[in-house]
Amino acid sequence: MTAAAIELDVFGNGDFLAVSALVWKVYNAYVESPAQQFHNFSKEILSLHVVVKNVEQQLCTPAEAGGVGLLGSGSNTSSLSSKDRDDLKALCDGLQIIVKELDALHVRYQSLASNFRISIDRLKWGKEDLAGLRERIHTTISLLTAFNASLAK
Repeated sequence: MTAAAIELDVFGNGDFLAVSALVWKVYNAYVESPAQQFHNFSKEILSLHVVVKNVEQQLCTPAEAGGVGLLGSGSNTSSLSSKDRDDLKALCDGLQIIVKELDALHVRYQSLASNFRISIDRLKWGKEDLAGLRERIHTTISLLTAFNASLAK
């Protein structure tokens, strides 16, 4: 089973936490890989994880302590405004898509870590739309940061 094999059909309490865990698993797969190509992506994935954890912390911190206090302790996202709930779901869905793509890319090119078939896979790796994926990661980081800032108001 790959790191991104969990499906989130209904958005509710804990879905954002599940996607956060997937980001961390994919980050670990990239950073632990001996292939330099994966290490280059690991920094972007780590940045994504940091921002996801900041949003998660805001959602988990009780309101009386300056947070939103929505996740954990039996609470749910229903205390968010409908707009914030829809925004969080959209961000979570987009994040899950990116994490699944990163995981699939890692699985597809694991051979870069070995000498067998390395030349062919390096050529294929070079044809991937890596710049587009990086851009989507950076856009997601920006959107999550903006969402987190809106929760802090």
